[in-house]
Amino acid sequence: IGLFRSVNGGFGWEEIKTLIPPEALPVSAVALHPSRPQTIFVAASNQVHRSDDNGKEWSVLILDTPFGVSRLVIDPEDPNIMFAVLNTATR
Repeated sequence: IGLFRSVNGGFGWEEIKTLIPPEALPVSAVALHPSRPQTIFVAASNQVHRSDDNGKEWSVLILDTPFGVSRLVIDPEDPNIMFAVLNTATR
């Protein structure tokens, strides 16, 4: 399906282009930086993608694990810290 966002309370939606097509590697988790909403984090398999410009450019961190990320959580006290919850049920 892909990654979409609404800027008008859900009345309209626009697709956010990711590095890998969703049919090849589906998005499994999304997080927004609490004080910089243009910063998006997207997980797909064991990868975490980051965009600081609303999805125009992306950087990738590949986690050294055979497990996929099922959830991304940004620490509310320190938004420079993020936790990735791994799905150990699948590989």
